Amino acid sequence: MEIETPRLRLRPWRPEDKSALLRHGNNPNVAHNLFNLFPSPYTESDAEAWLSARAADTGPVHYFAIEIEGEAVGGISIRAHGDVLARTADIGYWLGESHWGGGVMTEALRAIVRHAFFNLDYHRLEAGHFGWNPASGRVLEKAGFRLEGCQRERYFKNGRFTDNMLYGLLRDEVA
Repeated sequence: MEIETPRLRLRPWRPEDKSALLRHGNNPNVAHNLFNLFPSPYTESDAEAWLSARAADTGPVHYFAIEIEGEAVGGISIRAHGDVLARTADIGYWLGESHWGGGVMTEALRAIVRHAFFNLDYHRLEAGHFGWNPASGRVLEKAGFRLEGCQRERYFKNGRFTDNMLYGLLRDEVA
């Protein structure tokens, strides 16, 4: 499954993405805004483990590489919930620092939102960001998400507490 936008291609991760993943992922500024599951430094073995896990995924692709001009420069994912949240999914994303501020993530997020609602039949999407990363909140808002709340000092990252800013978007809010 691939999703095309004017500048981007969202596609499954491939083994040949390893060098790009290392180039863009091995950056403490990127890791600072992500859960510790995305380590810093980001090593060759981390990249290999990630790509092996993606190769083992079955069913619809939910982890996409964000490709620009043939290179994976970040990632975006749809993580499904279950039980009474079966029609709800979390959206997560990261982007190599050299592409920050150019609208790349907003474009990718808008595309993944449409895919999640109209191809995967979700009713609600959720996303969050660390309180110290308001740029991520602006990306979410540009894609139509609404700020729904703040979980104060929920996370402990890099030696300090930070809030979790919670956002949501419903299918009928997307044109």
